[in-house]
Amino acid sequence: MARYGFSALFAALFAALLGAASATAAEPPKPSLAAQQAACTRGDGRACFDVADRLERGTGVARDEVRALTFHIRACALKQGESCYHAGTLLDSASGGQQDIPRAKQFYRKGCDLNSADGCFSLGFAYRLGEGVARNEALGTSLMDKGCAMGSRGCKFLRDKGLLPPRAATAPAPARPAAPPAGRTAPAAAKNPMGDPETSCRSNPDKEAAASSCETIGITMAMDLGDGGNPVAALWYHDRACTLGNASGCVSAGILYMLGQVGAKGNPPKPDHVKAFGYNRRACDLDPGECWWVANNYWKGEGVALNLATAEALYRRSCKASPDYGCSSTAYFLDKTKRGQPGEIAALYEQACKSNEAAACREAAAIYQNGKGVAMDRGKAESLRQLGCMMTGEEPCPPLDPAPAAAQAVAPKPSPAPPAATARQAAPATAQAKRSAREPVAPGSALARGIALYREKDFQPALALFLAAAKQDPGDPRAYAYLAGTYDWLGMSVESRMAADTARRIDPDALSIVQFAFGGP
Repeated sequence: MARYGFSALFAALFAALLGAASATAAEPPKPSLAAQQAACTRGDGRACFDVADRLERGTGVARDEVRALTFHIRACALKQGESCYHAGTLLDSASGGQQDIPRAKQFYRKGCDLNSADGCFSLGFAYRLGEGVARNEALGTSLMDKGCAMGSRGCKFLRDKGLLPPRAATAPAPARPAAPPAGRTAPAAAKNPMGDPETSCRSNPDKEAAASSCETIGITMAMDLGDGGNPVAALWYHDRACTLGNASGCVSAGILYMLGQVGAKGNPPKPDHVKAFGYNRRACDLDPGECWWVANNYWKGEGVALNLATAEALYRRSCKASPDYGCSSTAYFLDKTKRGQPGEIAALYEQACKSNEAAACREAAAIYQNGKGVAMDRGKAESLRQLGCMMTGEEPCPPLDPAPAAAQAVAPKPSPAPPAATARQAAPATAQAKRSAREPVAPGSALARGIALYREKDFQPALALFLAAAKQDPGDPRAYAYLAGTYDWLGMSVESRMAADTARRIDPDALSIVQFAFGGP
């Protein structure tokens, strides 16, 4: 790896990267701004990028970097890597009306994940300097090398200024493996030459590509971007995606019914769980990894007769296909219904943990730390705890929650059942009235899945799950803390402040306890 001398580079790099957009060559005429904004609303990520780019440069419109940031964030959520990078630069420099350096690094990370060369280079630069992230020179150098190999403008600028060593003669050879990602995207473009998601959704002969386009539009339609969203229109797109064989489309349609955003009846209106169950069952048929949704219906008796045996079979089916969510959901179900042995529950949580389900790592660690039905193993507990923290990016890694052991020590008199579970069963209303943000997140819950999607910067489905979590338990401050973070990422500042205020009303320490909801890994 190349060695970089960073003491004199920071100002020069960002001067180059922030000015790069205005240095590009003239481009052919584009559709009107209004037309591009309409396409952006329909889920066209490239149109969102074009709107942001025009506002950032002042091309044909008054320059407005604050609005540019909002559209770059939307485009980033729609998988436009360059918009993720540009959102980062605007937040790094405060040009977008606010300066948030840690959040800027999250956008660089997402951009790098989406093959933005400047995103990788800027993230590497941040790690080398320890700006907004924990300093890690080896990781920083690796990311900068990756950005340089991909053609980063920042890398080229600094090399041209003599501030970075020139690329070694042998460098192009190892850089060749970077070509496959581009090669993998080419077939997608060939399969979906239409470009416009709306056209693709309605008429693409490739059912998989059409379904994916429908699902993207549906997610965007359901989002409240200041106009309340359009869940009825979103349902049509989700249903079409589901009909075309996209399991995520079925799940999304089911969530709309589960939340009562469509189909609610009665006074007060109640969600149509029967419709939600129907979509969840179709999702399970299409993708066994999604069977945990319909398993939840059977467990809760929502939309179908309660049947724990069927629920267990479906959870286990989901575990085989999707070890992360499927196995953590199975473990949670077996634990709460007392249908599983402690050793099996611990093994399922551990399996989910090894498949990158952070909440499962914490649950498994607690089991081994406290010896709950298994041999106590503090070394294993510490290893699992650290693994979970690495996934969520929590620094420093908080200690394991001692609550279960403490609760058993002071349990009043009744029943041999674990006191924490007994308290929830005996007084759910009290639990919902006021919860602590320090409670561990239940693996397999809507909140846990929302957090996992949030970590992947997949904000639209994460938003739906956080809303579901808040609706299921209005007294859980964590749901509102994550909602605040998600709204903030999506540029919805009013909603973010309202969610943050609600979280603080329930637990004054909620936002600091769940601080990674705003910073991320």
